[in-house]
Amino acid sequence: MRDNDLLSLLASSKLRRDILIYLEDGPKTLSELRDHLGVGSSQLSTKLRELLEYDLISAERKTYTLTTQGSIILVNYWPLANTVDLFDRLGSFWNAHDIECIPEELRYRIGELHNARYVKDDTEDINRTLSMLLKIMTEAKQISGVSSIYEDSIVGSLLSRAKQGIPVEMILARSVMERMEKEHNNIFQEFSGCANYHHYATDEEIKTPLILTDTHLYFSTYYSDGMFDTQSNLISDDPVALKWGRDLLNYYKARAVKK
Repeated sequence: MRDNDLLSLLASSKLRRDILIYLEDGPKTLSELRDHLGVGSSQLSTKLRELLEYDLISAERKTYTLTTQGSIILVNYWPLANTVDLFDRLGSFWNAHDIECIPEELRYRIGELHNARYVKDDTEDINRTLSMLLKIMTEAKQISGVSSIYEDSIVGSLLSRAKQGIPVEMILARSVMERMEKEHNNIFQEFSGCANYHHYATDEEIKTPLILTDTHLYFSTYYSDGMFDTQSNLISDDPVALKWGRDLLNYYKARAVKK
């Protein structure tokens, strides 16, 4: 007899979830499950019986398989689980930063960043985040970005990579673009001379600066008080996070004008 509802069944046991995740790759025997999960037969058998009772898995000749119901539930369960994990694990970041400035369609997919690392400057390394960003850009095969500020070392790195033939595109607040043209015209002209460099100007308020390369997403939001954060960022090399970053970049690109 079922003692718990299905959501509680999944939420209350990491082992149950791990069984379902492992079965996503295909049918597994009891010994394969036991060896992969590193648990005893008795504990594993108990969890398998519970998943069988809820029709999340099926068993034939001691080989276990996800049912169609199990596959559907697992696919729809992960967005919630990942979102909860993101806010739980990186609560100190989100508590200090503005979430509402993220476009709504991306905000409700925020769980896609659940594997991101929270990196911030401290007294031992006051340039940690900037150094990591410059390293990421130095190793990148392509670079895209969205920004509302002008920072010399970042601009210098972008120009260097563009001159090396790396595709670079930047979506900039119109005020930044105008400042580059007026105060840094020599650099602006050097960028313009690179056929592989493209920039866009937008009047959209940018409070979610990011750098996206072929391997990394480097992302932050403004602080809750509206101040720009120069000391902490989220960094991820997860393909799902890269897709999220690309969609955010395209959100701004659709609202920008190519210059």
